[in-house]
This record gives sequence, structure tokens and C-alpha cells, in this order.
Amino acid sequence: MPELTTILFYIFAFITVGFAIIVVSTKNVMYSAVSLFMSLFGIAALFLLLRADFLALTQVMVYIGGILVLLIFGIMLTTRITDAEIKTNNLSIIPAAFFTTGIFVILI
Repeated sequence: MPELTTILFYIFAFITVGFAIIVVSTKNVMYSAVSLFMSLFGIAALFLLLRADFLALTQVMVYIGGILVLLIFGIMLTTRITDAEIKTNNLSIIPAAFFTTGIFVILI
């Protein structure tokens, strides 16, 4: 039977990777920012599991507390100026998939 830390590692790794995929695949920028928040939170939890308390605290304070909040405020203020919904277009999914697969094969 696996230990509790192993189970927690897989849970937080799944959360981190799952929300990171949502960050790059969603078309709504606000959803992408919220998913980035959850992904960064998962990384902080992984740092805690590694007993790297300083890195986890730095992750929360600098990235989640500072940069991400600034990014969300920028998105919110920008959409009010233009009164248009900001969306991204994923035009190069197939070349990106080939490139990612190639890099993965090279790394393995």
C-alpha cells in the first residue's frame, strides 16, 4: 500500500498538470488566469511535499500573491476599456503537438 505522501504527490501532480493544460488550451483569458492560479498552487503544494518550505512560501507570495493578482487586474481593466471579450486563438495546435512529441522523444 502506498504511503500518504506518495498519494498526495500524485494528486497534486495531477492538479498541476491538469490546470496547466487548461491554461494553454482555453480561449478565455480569465479562465486561463484562474487555471494558472491553481497550477501555481499545485506547484507550491509539491514544494511542501519535498520539505522545501521556503520555495513553497516564495511560490505563494511572489507568483500567486503578486504576479498573478497583477495579471488578473490587468485583464479585468483591459476588458472594461475596450468593452470586448478578450479571447485567444489556438491556430497552431498540430505543429505544436508534433514539436512537443519530438522534444519528448529526444528527451527520452
